[in-house]
Formats: sequence, C-alpha cells, structure tokens
Amino acid sequence: YDPPPLTPTRYFWWKEVLESLGFDKERAKELGNGGISTKTIIGNNNNFLSYAHIAHDSIIGDNNIFSNSVNVGGHCIFENNIIVGGLTGIHQFVKVGSYSMIGGMSRITQDVPPFFVAVGNPVKVETVNITGLKRHNFPLEKIILLKKAWHIIYKSNLTLSSAIKELEKLDSDEIVY
Repeated sequence: YDPPPLTPTRYFWWKEVLESLGFDKERAKELGNGGISTKTIIGNNNNFLSYAHIAHDSIIGDNNIFSNSVNVGGHCIFENNIIVGGLTGIHQFVKVGSYSMIGGMSRITQDVPPFFVAVGNPVKVETVNITGLKRHNFPLEKIILLKKAWHIIYKSNLTLSSAIKELEKLDSDEIVY
C-alpha cells in the first residue's frame, strides 16, 4: 500500500507534532508520511515505549506512559497521569481515568475508573493506586477516602445502587478530582 503523498504543509505539521512527542526525526518522517488520522489527539508529555500503538480517533491526555507493545483500539479516551503496563490490549471505546494504572499483560474491555489499579485477563480493579497518588502529592486524607470508596464499591458485595448510597455517606467533597 502506497499512501497518497501529503502536502508539504500537512507533512511538516505532523513531523513537528511527532518530534515534540519524542519520536526521532527519521521515525517522525516515516509516520508523518503514512497518513496518520488527524482525529487522534495526543496531549503533552506522554511517553510511548517501543511498539506502542494508538489507533484512530482516540484522545490521549497529558503525562501518560504507554509501555512496550501496548495496543489501544480506536475511539479510546485516556485522561491524565496514567501508566499502562507492557503487552496490554485495550479494546475500542474504552475510557481510562486519571491517575490510574493498568498492569502489564492485561486485557481491557471496559472502562477503568480514575485513581485505581486494574490488572488481569479479564481485567479487575485491584486496589487504589496509592503509589501513583503519593507521587502526585495527594493528601493522605483523600487517599484514605478513596480506599474506603474502593472497599464499598468492589469488596462489600453490595449492589451498585446500595454502594452509591454508602458512598454518599462519605465526605464526597474530598473525592472530587
């Protein structure tokens, strides 16, 4: 397949974007000439390791890390400060919340809530991303509230509607991000 040549303006625009994301000049030239979808939006200060692939029409926020061989399907949304472990497949139309971490070799077919660690095949929310939250200077009080919320949602065996009622009893002002 020989992609149609890009106009000089479009080619140089994509080359600048790719270089600003850390791709070397030769790789940026190769990718920029390959007809990348202009609908995919990539924020600032992201790190894409070897063979990471972001499909069409996706939105990537800021300060995210995509480890080796991460494959993201189309129409996905990644908020900010997310770490995705290597060899992870992420299905199309998935949303991943801020400050979350996805363990390596996971299969993500559903949304990942913010602040949590998700891992496995099939994926399971394991715990609060305590290390990530501490690295981003979250106050201990907020981390404790998130841990309580995680326990209510994922460990209490309550129905979702009952869990929501329990969450409303917590000091909800502190959980806003």
